[in-house]
Amino acid sequence: MRLENVSNEPQKVWDVNDGGRSYEIAPGCVENLSDSICKLFLEDSECAKYVIPFKDVEIPNVEGAEMIWVANNTGNPEFPKTFVTQEYNRQSKTFVKVELPHPLSEAHMVFFNWSEGQKDVTDSDGKVYRHKNMRKKMIKLPPYHRRQLPMPVVYAWQNCLNFGPQEASASMILSRAPSPHEPNSTWDLDEIMLFGQEVKSGFVLQNGLKWSKDLPQQNKKPVPMEYDRMRQKALNAWYYVSINPSVRLPSREAWKSIVEEQKAMQLVQTHENLKQENKLLKKGS
Repeated sequence: MRLENVSNEPQKVWDVNDGGRSYEIAPGCVENLSDSICKLFLEDSECAKYVIPFKDVEIPNVEGAEMIWVANNTGNPEFPKTFVTQEYNRQSKTFVKVELPHPLSEAHMVFFNWSEGQKDVTDSDGKVYRHKNMRKKMIKLPPYHRRQLPMPVVYAWQNCLNFGPQEASASMILSRAPSPHEPNSTWDLDEIMLFGQEVKSGFVLQNGLKWSKDLPQQNKKPVPMEYDRMRQKALNAWYYVSINPSVRLPSREAWKSIVEEQKAMQLVQTHENLKQENKLLKKGS
């Protein structure tokens, strides 16, 4: 779920059930958070005044224009952390190489001001006598978010990016359309990881997350808040795979067979573990 801070001050909450851990949304920013963390913001009497669910601004359809899917590509792990460029040194009066942080290495909001152009205004006899400039609309693409836009809007946005720094030109890209059968917030972490492994060999997640066995354990059961956060990290990592138009997803039937095979393997492994435990108990007695 995405929450937007519409105030000019950072909004912060604390989770008393997780050792007082704090979460913050910067002014004017949109964060993609797990359901449990969103609940903390929306149920807080102060934060609820300024933190609201994010909604895409409505863009009127352009007659005859195709609708295209676009995605926020910032934070993609394929981007390097830094890049090398040249800056003019006034002391030496020469250009020198400098290493700077890559502008797309961290996930952040991307914006575009779309102008609808002018609107003809007619008088009582039907003649056009002046043109009215339409208000610009701010299009926001939060991190890990994609949406459909008319083709003229997408082309105007791409042209704007092409005139900017080359390193930031890939902040918005054309995306594959979402599939009704791909990981979402209703999936378990194991399912997300298994799906990712089937789609892309060597599916690597951010922050070193690999499998559910890496989850913090409490009485052999995942800590609910930690599980929720790690599932959200898995969904964020999957996002960069899903927006790639060249990615091919398994069919629903193929995925069902993969899940059934995985469950069968887990049952066999559980049975083998029980046999080993029984052997150890017999030896101990």
